[in-house]
Amino acid sequence: MRSDQQFRIASIVKTFAATLVMQLVEEGTLDLDMTLGQMFGDEVIDGVRTDELHVMNGKPRGSSVTLRQLLSHTTGMPDYIFADPPDGRPSLLSVLLGYMESGSVEDYIGSHRMNAESALRHFVEAGLAASPGFLPGRDYSYSETNYLLLRFLLEEVTGETLAVLYKERIFDPLGMKSTIVEGADTDTGSLDLVHQYWYFETVDGKYRNVDMTPAGRAIPLDYVSGTAGGMISNTEDLARFIGGLATGQLFNEQGTFKQMATMSEQSINSADSGSFHRLYGFGLTRVPTNRGGTLIGHCGFWGVCAFYDPESRVAIGAAINQAADRETFMGHYISALSGSYRSCEGHVDRE
Repeated sequence: MRSDQQFRIASIVKTFAATLVMQLVEEGTLDLDMTLGQMFGDEVIDGVRTDELHVMNGKPRGSSVTLRQLLSHTTGMPDYIFADPPDGRPSLLSVLLGYMESGSVEDYIGSHRMNAESALRHFVEAGLAASPGFLPGRDYSYSETNYLLLRFLLEEVTGETLAVLYKERIFDPLGMKSTIVEGADTDTGSLDLVHQYWYFETVDGKYRNVDMTPAGRAIPLDYVSGTAGGMISNTEDLARFIGGLATGQLFNEQGTFKQMATMSEQSINSADSGSFHRLYGFGLTRVPTNRGGTLIGHCGFWGVCAFYDPESRVAIGAAINQAADRETFMGHYISALSGSYRSCEGHVDRE
């Protein structure tokens, strides 16, 4: 793989989305304590009421969820991709795995293409909105749903598409020539993308390594939102982005990046201990180092990452085109690049 080759970056796009939000906060267009009710009114989209996005013990609380809670994954809303719906239907991830086991990924592409609106409707109609993990602000749980909602918010308050916002506010200022929003900027079928694989164990104990590149535009994680996934880049641009972000090139105020990179108390104290996203701020996570510092950035589903080391002032863009055991792979990769990575387990960083 060459540094100029393009690939899907999955959840690293959360950092891009959070950057747009914080730019609008700086400009006074948004406020971190604004509620969904204030931002959207009664409905987020036609047929999806704001209040019904978070219903706990029969009480709707969706309208009281704040922008700060969306950014920091402290809403309590389940993950619309990975969570098992209470109505008995399989999760979106389980459906995909079922097609993978049968070897019919192409059939999945033909029957399960989604957009942001249908994904949000699935979240409500499948009962996920009525089974939150906790009250808003009480705990931390990483969820794609939080950043899916940011898509609707960003386009609503600016009157622009995500593709335009990213290009004008991030790509062009940083000189990112190889980064695009999938489905908006160009026909990705014409791109020579790095192939990304998913190695997994089937129900009969066998192992398969499936090339998921053709299915990318049908996978909700990669294509639907543009704020939780749905962007294509390369390692050069990822390093350019995280370096530019960390050194203040995208903000007017010095303290804005620091605010993004401040880990929430909820994530520090949470039992949700997935290693790479264990400590979380606004679209940024921290990976402790052997020197007592931290790498600041984000990882994506396909074994991709973008991190900045404040101590050495080095920006890292990396990819391993493999979703299986990606946290172990990426841990070794970051270790080789920085000479400083170690597991997040048992470590608390309160910087």
